[in-house]
Amino acid sequence: MNFVRKNIQTPAITWFIALSTLWCTTDILAQEAKRSTEKTLLPTGADTDDPATQPSTDQTPTERRLDELQRAYDVKFEAYADQFADYEERLDELQMTMFEMQEIDDVETGIQVYGFFDTMFFKALAKEGTLMHALGWPASTFIMQNLNLYFASQMTPTLSSIVELRFTFRPLGQETQFEYRQLGLDYERIDTEVDDQLSNEHFRLGGIAIERAHLTWQPRDYLGLVVGYYLTPYGIWNVEHGSPVRLSVRPPYMQITRTVPHAQLGVMVHGRFFPANRTYLDYAVTISNGRGPMDTIMDLDENKAVGLKLKLSYEGREVQVAAGGYGYYGEYTDLKRTIDTVVPEFRLSKELTEKYTDTIASFDFLLEAYNFRFQAEYVWRMARYSLRTPRPQSEGPGYQPDFISYFGYGMLGYTLPLDEWLGQKTLTPYISLEYSHLDDTVPLYKTLIGIGGINFKPSAFVAIKGEALYVYPLDGDDFRVWMFAVQLAVSF
Repeated sequence: MNFVRKNIQTPAITWFIALSTLWCTTDILAQEAKRSTEKTLLPTGADTDDPATQPSTDQTPTERRLDELQRAYDVKFEAYADQFADYEERLDELQMTMFEMQEIDDVETGIQVYGFFDTMFFKALAKEGTLMHALGWPASTFIMQNLNLYFASQMTPTLSSIVELRFTFRPLGQETQFEYRQLGLDYERIDTEVDDQLSNEHFRLGGIAIERAHLTWQPRDYLGLVVGYYLTPYGIWNVEHGSPVRLSVRPPYMQITRTVPHAQLGVMVHGRFFPANRTYLDYAVTISNGRGPMDTIMDLDENKAVGLKLKLSYEGREVQVAAGGYGYYGEYTDLKRTIDTVVPEFRLSKELTEKYTDTIASFDFLLEAYNFRFQAEYVWRMARYSLRTPRPQSEGPGYQPDFISYFGYGMLGYTLPLDEWLGQKTLTPYISLEYSHLDDTVPLYKTLIGIGGINFKPSAFVAIKGEALYVYPLDGDDFRVWMFAVQLAVSF
């Protein structure tokens, strides 16, 4: 659905009439100059007192007459030359204005509203008595994970903006505390149900997450500026995060844990170069608040996070290849405020509670050729603490050590050549293998995940997916689980 504001535009016919009128005016003036000169020269108009204008005694009467005509015509022509130059300049300005107006008319300057949503039927099967069985829900269930709306505007040929909002039923059902009788803790779960005091109608509140909101200025292909809350330009999944365009149901674990910040608040300089035919080199430099406990509201340190993206792509008729990487360096800082004194003076102090440097490197590869699609991503992250937080450990209380995380996956899909029977519809089976290690100081976090599924697109706006997933922890059996899902994803 598009809501477009009406522009006051000059019709093309108006510009055509204006240009034609101005062109005809200059032509008429030229003809008038010629006629006026010839008419003036019927009697001899030369100054008889000026020796320079006196006819030569060696010339015949016809030659003298021609010279007089030429001199008089030159005088008249010089008088009109300035006028002609002025009209030509005005004509050029009018043509430039017409071209600029036409360029603006070609840009849809209204507000475009579009989005996507998905609904899923989900069932998890874990061995009874395992930790995963206790953490998961035993019953099959319908789930709506995403309802995203986009508000976009192309204000000028170089200036645009976009806002993406995600609507969710959360925090309904969020478990905030497990019952623990030895410590006297009760089970707590968030309930968002409220009632209308006038109608006594009961309903549940939901939440809104801001996925991105930024302004883009793109004067050239090789230079653009983004200001606001933008998606981090890394990988494949983070950029193509809408469920209708993703091949599988479940995103990689690196995306779920947000090992790389999925979005950042700050500025980004980006652009594209064309080093060869059908070949593109994209770059982006990011500066932001980085990661923090409240980074979308305020940065708690002066060390801004920086990042660099480079990506080389080739788009042929049958083969498309892209390879890229993104590096990120930032500092995480958390603090608390403490009341020191109340009387005789009120005094507050700030105390740091956690601080570490965050270094991340990611790589991605995409190959599309002859109905095959293969994509792979790898993320490596290192956290080094200068102020550690307590962390429960099996051998007793301790502190969070420095750690390294690394994730990688490869996904292969093949669109079956069924055009003769399906037409524009597509049917794509796919498989994926993923390795994740969230924290190398915790052995239980080392996991393999295998996925197999099928993606059917009855139209460009609808995707129906069926998927089976198996989680295989490399250390221990507590987190082994089968997951089955059928998802309907719709864009509008």
